[in-house]
Amino acid sequence: MKFIIERFILFLFVISASTAFATHNRAGEITYTHITGLKYEAVITTYTKTSAFAADRPELEIKWGDGTSDTLPRESILLLPNDAQRNIYRGTHVFGGPGTFVISMEDPNRNEGVVNIPSSVTTVFYIESILTIDPFLGNNNSVVLLNPPIDNACINRIYVHNTGAFDPDGDSLSFRLITCRGLDGLPIPGYTFPDQWPAGPDNNLFLDPISGNLVWNSPKFQGEYNVAFLIEEWRQGILVGSVERDMQITVFFCDNNPPEIDPIDDTCVVVGETLITNVTATDQDNDPIVLTAFGEPLNVNGNTATFAPTSLQPQPAHATFIWAPDCDRVRINPYTVTVKAKDNTQTDVDLVDFTTFNITVIAPEPENPDAQPSGNSIVITWDPGFCDNNTGYNVYRHSDSLGYQAEHCVPGVPPETGYILIGTTDGSTNFNDNTGIALGIKYCYIITSTYDDGSESMPSVETCASLIKDLPVITNVSVGSTDLTNGRDTIIWSNPTELNPVQFPGPYHYEVYRGDGYDTPNQLVLTTQDENEIIGYADTSFVDVGFNTESQPNTYRIDLYSNGLLVGSTFTTPSIFLSTLGNDNMITVSWDDQTPWLHFYYDVYRFDEDLNEFVFLDSTVENHYNDTGLINLKEYCYYAIGHGGYANFSILSNLINYTQEACGIPWDRTPPCPPELSVESDCVAGENTLTWNNPNNSCADDVVKYYVYYSALESENPEDFVRIDSLFSAFDTVVTYSDLPSVAGCYAVTAVDSLLVTPEGNLNQNESDFSNIVCVENCPAFELPNVFTPNNDGINDKLIPVISRQIDDLKLTIFNRWGTIVFETDNLEVEWDGTDINSKKPLSDGVYFYVADYQIITLTGNQPDKTSGYIYIFKDASKNSN
Repeated sequence: MKFIIERFILFLFVISASTAFATHNRAGEITYTHITGLKYEAVITTYTKTSAFAADRPELEIKWGDGTSDTLPRESILLLPNDAQRNIYRGTHVFGGPGTFVISMEDPNRNEGVVNIPSSVTTVFYIESILTIDPFLGNNNSVVLLNPPIDNACINRIYVHNTGAFDPDGDSLSFRLITCRGLDGLPIPGYTFPDQWPAGPDNNLFLDPISGNLVWNSPKFQGEYNVAFLIEEWRQGILVGSVERDMQITVFFCDNNPPEIDPIDDTCVVVGETLITNVTATDQDNDPIVLTAFGEPLNVNGNTATFAPTSLQPQPAHATFIWAPDCDRVRINPYTVTVKAKDNTQTDVDLVDFTTFNITVIAPEPENPDAQPSGNSIVITWDPGFCDNNTGYNVYRHSDSLGYQAEHCVPGVPPETGYILIGTTDGSTNFNDNTGIALGIKYCYIITSTYDDGSESMPSVETCASLIKDLPVITNVSVGSTDLTNGRDTIIWSNPTELNPVQFPGPYHYEVYRGDGYDTPNQLVLTTQDENEIIGYADTSFVDVGFNTESQPNTYRIDLYSNGLLVGSTFTTPSIFLSTLGNDNMITVSWDDQTPWLHFYYDVYRFDEDLNEFVFLDSTVENHYNDTGLINLKEYCYYAIGHGGYANFSILSNLINYTQEACGIPWDRTPPCPPELSVESDCVAGENTLTWNNPNNSCADDVVKYYVYYSALESENPEDFVRIDSLFSAFDTVVTYSDLPSVAGCYAVTAVDSLLVTPEGNLNQNESDFSNIVCVENCPAFELPNVFTPNNDGINDKLIPVISRQIDDLKLTIFNRWGTIVFETDNLEVEWDGTDINSKKPLSDGVYFYVADYQIITLTGNQPDKTSGYIYIFKDASKNSN
């Protein structure tokens, strides 16, 4: 009730205000700024008629979107030409917590005579902005709008407006037109966009969603028009806020043509450089031109760009934009600069042109990168470079040097270079690369700095290094005996040849560690005696016995000690582990190879029962081998030998390593290929015939039966199908389903192979994937005869449909000529004997009207349908005499 009273009071106020010509709102928007914590400052900017004294507002109410509101005092007035003034209202608010808040202002009323707003004099003026407070996205400030929303246009001339919007947080902006809003923030009833006066191909209003240029090509009627649009802010792909601008355009009759700005390309600048962009504008009427520019670079405190001259110039007019951004301006989103050219006719309406260009500011590269080998790692260091406000660094690596040098303004390292990102730091200027590197390979690195918005600097120059042999190097982990508890591995290593004896003096000794599977080696299995010399040291092999080599690999590490202190460790090195997988008359032998050296090829061996020894099968460069032509359910045993070496040929290169032995049993686990299905449908007869090929003739040899699947509704999802039939012969590739109440549906067929016993003793049959799915549709129909003779002569005594096919949920109603219902039924066969539903007496001869409502059965589900018509009851005269 309180709400109704308030609305009524507002309505009375609107009427009284309009009566006193106290309407004034022409344009406006709400912007906001983060102060601290949950405290924000909002600014309402309105543009009103100066002459509307009775409607002048020394204060306005703002609603904060959290259920509270405040009255904001007017801070300033700026008088503008054409009976307009700008009003600023400012206030602060502390929100209760995170959330999305609609900050709004509603004020009676708009100015009188707006062409595209019916009864604008009694229409409320409403604007709003949306603020999202999210601690995970950071603080948010609204866009800043540098161009006022009061503008002039000429009939039959292109009109362009740009807000000069920039976002102080660097968020991405998008622009879209919306309907002007009135009471309670609802779209104004009857509102039309300005290009509907009149609508036509040569009258078009367009808002560029990226540049924000509002283009009207071209106004046809004089008068004032209002248009509204949203400027939305996006951060990490999330909408974080928006500002609604409601602006007014006054269209005059004039002969002037707008000036034109030459196109300006988007550009970029690396911090430390100075960007210079020249701007030129011309005017076909030879009017003098004033060039001005708007945008964040021209409003940055302490690092402001310049744009000059901004004085009136004869055409063509020239100006220069100059900016030397500092490190604080680095960001992933570009800065937008809007250039405005305005002519000066002195006798006519001045017109404008806008263009925008984007500037990406990129940080310079980190300096002096250096890579040095250290044991089994390469340590990369660098200097921060010119900018020190970054949040971290990216480290990229490539095998061997490319001599890559980035083109100007190409930040990061493009993936097409082949460089891959291998790590990051949180600000440290060194990185230890110890993953996936090997002896004998030259590794090159590029460094970039990173920033909290995801931007990257220019890339550093390459720095390269290779590992040196200053630690022992494992060359063999070879399985000598396969057993669950008494297995045997042979471990061989090569002594360091580049160890500095001054830095690491003797005596020296080794410790050998083993780990189960791929676990970190932590079981000490050997400690060698101290020796004064390590070069040529003979004890570089060890046979490890008494553990599981059958069901797991084993991983080794060797530590080198100098005078009792650890010098460093080898790469951890597991044995090559072989496994088998049985299939139909085949076993796939595969092996997991994680050694730090490369294997160039593998030899595969299988145990021969007749010879009682393993025999060579084949060599392969792959990590698997398919052994075919085997007998199902018979056991076969294998091992493989890897042949390889390190890229550094100073280390023994002909490395030979055995896997453990492993056995497998082939059995049929491969399903047949799916059949190819076709369906021939006789809709009238209610018959579907399915035909498919026998896969035994093309891609299988053991298909023994087929399954038929059906779905009443159209679907490509196998889960929607049910099995409706099984055909127990590979030659049964045709089946007909007759007397179907509905032929509609989708069919699929699968092939099933022979029944086998698995090695575990289970029964198994393989079923193929679905064939192609074939769907057929119904031909539903319902038709009654137009005459029947219910005279008990046994001929045509009941009303029965001529056609009743593929329908459901029938409701048939028959009326006499006065509209009285004489019969109703839901029987699909009807079977009416001509008697009255109420009196149960035979009806007289004559014409009767019927209406039939029913559902037709289709692939997409039942659909309503209906039919109607006339039925004539005719009885034999002799029967009537009785």
